[in-house]
Amino acid sequence: MSEHVLQVDNGPACHILGEEEDEGILCDEQVCEPTRMYLCSGDHSEWTPGMTCILQEGLTIDGKPVYACGQLTTDDEPDDRHQPTGSRRSGHITMKAAENVSDLGLTMADLEAPIPFDGITTRGVESASRTTDDGGCEFVETADQVEATLTIPGLRGQPAAAMKLDLTIDTATITVFGRAVWSCVLRGKIFTEASTSEMLTSPKTPMQPLVRLKVKKQPGAARWGGLIKSIGEDSLLGW
Repeated sequence: MSEHVLQVDNGPACHILGEEEDEGILCDEQVCEPTRMYLCSGDHSEWTPGMTCILQEGLTIDGKPVYACGQLTTDDEPDDRHQPTGSRRSGHITMKAAENVSDLGLTMADLEAPIPFDGITTRGVESASRTTDDGGCEFVETADQVEATLTIPGLRGQPAAAMKLDLTIDTATITVFGRAVWSCVLRGKIFTEASTSEMLTSPKTPMQPLVRLKVKKQPGAARWGGLIKSIGEDSLLGW
């Protein structure tokens, strides 16, 4: 077992961040404080009393949710504890000290290279409107594709059979009865022939059609972090 991996019987594997003397900052709902940091493929607090684990939303490794874990004090002494600020969400982690990697033989080119994210899946929600944060686009992103479901209130009552999604190398356009009503610029370039879309009707909201698409990203693309870069100027329903 590597000295940088913590494992308990029948429990999740945890990877230690940094060297033995290094600390990170772990935040729960009340405070943030320095602690020895672990990234675990499960809630390690179920196996280790006193351990606090915070789910890292949208981050998975091999399909398992990732938790940031560490020991947090429970007394009321201020010490090095901090109240979370608006820029730090619950579960946020940062490293306090710079890492010494001189023995790894890294070059500046290595450090400037994009971080590979093969095998990591991220999920999120973004707006499908130009003026309001409507959460109308739910997406799931992997290294080579983005899947998204669009819920656009202005399409309510339109028959799914009369709707169509047209894709170009970097845009998406929804038409109803042949008329363009919504469009967007994508966050990157895609292979249109390898991308798909379908129009659905949700049993829970039968009057609200859904647009589901899966776009294949072109090779070498960095993490998009969503689907929509901007709403088209000609969108009738994106305001």
